[in-house]
Amino acid sequence: MSKKIVGALYDAIKIGSQELLLIDRELPYNYLKVVLVITDGGDNDSCTSLTDLSYFLETDLCLCVIGVGNSTQRQLQKLDTYALSTHSIAQFADLYQAMTISLGVVIERQRYVRF
Repeated sequence: MSKKIVGALYDAIKIGSQELLLIDRELPYNYLKVVLVITDGGDNDSCTSLTDLSYFLETDLCLCVIGVGNSTQRQLQKLDTYALSTHSIAQFADLYQAMTISLGVVIERQRYVRF
């Protein structure tokens, strides 16, 4: 990433999504495209608004958000409109489990894995 991002959560999500789409153009196969966001708070100074993330509702990009700490619940509720999965954890020690659950939810909802 070439931009400095400090407290600009929505900008970070948008930049990560754009980077994923650039990579996607180079790959020959269809695959699950997930933007996994880990945050410890709200958006403080993004140029991107929350509603600018509506492309997650119209594309095959999947947004997963994990909030770490007590101050993330309000932000998770806002992002829940655009995310397939949002989880709140108390500490970073719980991150692996939260990531596993989040990705499992996306796979199940997108039905990419068929048995």
